[in-house]
Amino acid sequence: MCSGSDRQEGNITLLTGKTNFATHSTKHLAHSSFSMLWQKVFQQDSTLEGGAGLLDGCAQVYLDIGSNVGVQVRKLFEPSLYPGAPVLEVFNRAFGDAGHRSQPSSQSGLCAVGFEANPARTDRLREIEQSYKHKGWRVDFFVPKVVSNVGDETVTLWTNGLQHNSWGASTRKNIGIHAAEGQAANKVPTLDLTEWVLNTVKPRSLPTMGATPYVLAKFDIEGSEYEVLPRLMKHGALCAPVIQKAFIEFHQSFLKGPDKQKHDDVYKQVMDKGRCGNIPTTEVTELDDETFNMDGKPLPSAGS
Repeated sequence: MCSGSDRQEGNITLLTGKTNFATHSTKHLAHSSFSMLWQKVFQQDSTLEGGAGLLDGCAQVYLDIGSNVGVQVRKLFEPSLYPGAPVLEVFNRAFGDAGHRSQPSSQSGLCAVGFEANPARTDRLREIEQSYKHKGWRVDFFVPKVVSNVGDETVTLWTNGLQHNSWGASTRKNIGIHAAEGQAANKVPTLDLTEWVLNTVKPRSLPTMGATPYVLAKFDIEGSEYEVLPRLMKHGALCAPVIQKAFIEFHQSFLKGPDKQKHDDVYKQVMDKGRCGNIPTTEVTELDDETFNMDGKPLPSAGS
């Protein structure tokens, strides 16, 4: 839960207390001016999980929010294994070509953090972590964690059966792939994504040279976007000084009854280019890259 109080600044509520905000206006995100803005806006709260230093030294950051089997992170670092995947062009524009991204993170400044709620994905994501660390790629997965608008709580996550590779997982019961054929209840801790972003991504220390700071976020969280995105926007975390670009899959069909209006309300706010006031707004696009969704590609060996 966030500490301190909220105050209004233009269209954005700024958290005050442990997290210290300042207001800035900029029209140009060149490296020098962006770095100054980056360092001044927030002070880091090292008490948060993964907060202290997790992304220090990472100029470029990919947030894989809804990692599933981790294949999008693999596309980031090993694009040649996934030819034709739509997300590859997004990665090229955000972070540079495959040659740059395949360098060790100490040279490229590129790091990735994934979030996955489904406990059935834990072993696979840990395998990717360990394999990639041997390659010098800084990759961390928070699993199992339900990204939420509150932290440090336990919620029920409904997953589809093993006969379908536990493919669907949502905090909303009886929705998603094969839901009618039975679901299992899993107790999973929550992570306040807004607080994590503002205390881990924003105040990270940046290298003095190298790639221009850039943060790209993917959201594929099976209906939880309707709770998570409003809080991110309320506290300025979905503005360009924090996240430069986001691609989002909206799960409108998951909303039932009175909740159906949430889609129109949240979608309109997300796409409002003026919602950050005098601060540049995160560029938002809709993209759902389901190619190679079962992965199956061998991980790089320690010596390769």
